[in-house]
Amino acid sequence: MFDGRPVLVANGTGTRLTAEVVIAGERATPHWTAWLVRFSSGLLCAPMTTWRAEQLNLPAMVDDDERGSQSVPFGVAVDAARGVTTGISAADRARTAHVLASAESGPDDLVRPGHVLPIRTTHGGVLQSARGSEAAVELCAIGGMQPVALMAALVDDDGEVLRGRDNVAAFADVHGLETVLVEDLVHYRLFHGDGRCGRMRVVRTREVGPATARVHAVDFEDQLTGGWHTAYVGSLTDGSTPTVYVLGECSHGEPMFTPECTCDVEIQACRQRLAAGDGIIVYLRRDRGLASHLDAHQDQITRGRLASILAQLGLPRVIRGTSSSAHHLSGMCDVTVASPKKEYASRAFAGRSAAAAAPTA
Repeated sequence: MFDGRPVLVANGTGTRLTAEVVIAGERATPHWTAWLVRFSSGLLCAPMTTWRAEQLNLPAMVDDDERGSQSVPFGVAVDAARGVTTGISAADRARTAHVLASAESGPDDLVRPGHVLPIRTTHGGVLQSARGSEAAVELCAIGGMQPVALMAALVDDDGEVLRGRDNVAAFADVHGLETVLVEDLVHYRLFHGDGRCGRMRVVRTREVGPATARVHAVDFEDQLTGGWHTAYVGSLTDGSTPTVYVLGECSHGEPMFTPECTCDVEIQACRQRLAAGDGIIVYLRRDRGLASHLDAHQDQITRGRLASILAQLGLPRVIRGTSSSAHHLSGMCDVTVASPKKEYASRAFAGRSAAAAAPTA
């Protein structure tokens, strides 16, 4: 996409799978725009964030209360105000895509109506609406480009929507195109963030516990949910395979250092093993005020959070979990990880400090 080439964004399963052809708006060229018209419905849309649409004064064609919840929120069609002729040619529509994507553009740089149809995407992206338009915007952002795309539905030689996983795969092979499944992009967002920042951000490090058993604590902020979570890290040894103990939030607050907590027996055992050498305790707090569109992804949110924390600490690959219900985090579970990297010390304990106060459980 960064080189201006199209990708296919596929959605659905089996014979019901369909695909959109997507080009990054700021990278659109007359050549690839003409190619897009040739192999698509010819109706070129420009998915963008609602915030961007508001910046450019591109209202929805139909008010939200008049539009069905499943219908696409199209904006008023536009052309670039300058540098185009009739607006319908591939060169003109590529120019319009550039104007829509440019951070320097404003409402006066567009004329209405035109030949490119904006789509106002949802705030939550593919996590809220698993559609091709949301995926197109997210792919642009992940690629480090402006979140505006040029997109059209892929059709067959008869002008019908091309359907079926095998047919879409065959088309991609013939034309040398990459294919991205919307469901894979959902997974990426849950585990790796939005492309502008990782899923979990280190906000501060500290030493905690009594003087005789001090351990490193690393506080993380979840960039998806806004929650704070903490890893307590023992001494990691080169070539070792440490055990990670995962603990859900305790009603008493920070259970590691709250004597009255009823979890104390299990926690003391973990603390002893932590003090003896390799090991990490990951303390995951409850999500409060979680956005409604994330409710369906609760399990993957937790899995992605844990995976991102471990990756930040240089422990990228989980090879075993000792509890079959570990992902529910209803209690303590062991997770064995492979390939520890000692450089976590320079990454996670590099003196970063949080701008905000320490989290409370």
